[in-house]
Amino acid sequence: MRERGERDRRGNRGNRGWTTAAKLTGIALVGLGWLAIGAAGCGGVTDARVAARNRASKATCDKSQMCGVIGPGLEYEDYPSCISEVNGNIDGQIWPASQCQDIRQDMLDVCISAINGTQCGNLIDLLITLGTCSAANVCKGPAADAGVG
Repeated sequence: MRERGERDRRGNRGNRGWTTAAKLTGIALVGLGWLAIGAAGCGGVTDARVAARNRASKATCDKSQMCGVIGPGLEYEDYPSCISEVNGNIDGQIWPASQCQDIRQDMLDVCISAINGTQCGNLIDLLITLGTCSAANVCKGPAADAGVG
């Protein structure tokens, strides 16, 4: 049997005694992070996109901390690790440069409010937040204007 925090042969940490709701909260918050951030892969990142990413990452990690998924052996080892991972997910997958030329500040505010209001462990609430924070809602650009995101 593995000790608390040890990884199995695939690198997974295992259950660690968390309830299904707590595990779903962790998965949900990672998903939020993916939805909430801008990307650098296909072009430059504007200051507005970096600022939006930073706001969304902070909101996501604040919520993760409140939900108890930050700490040794948990979803994120510590708060800076959460910020780094969420920033990377946002940069790589949520608001890609090719789909997010600029930020709709009013919709970013709605996204941040949705992240802050997402209930820990509530999968339906998470899915609503993910939709609220999608590139189609938050970004200005060709893909968002075409309804793709």
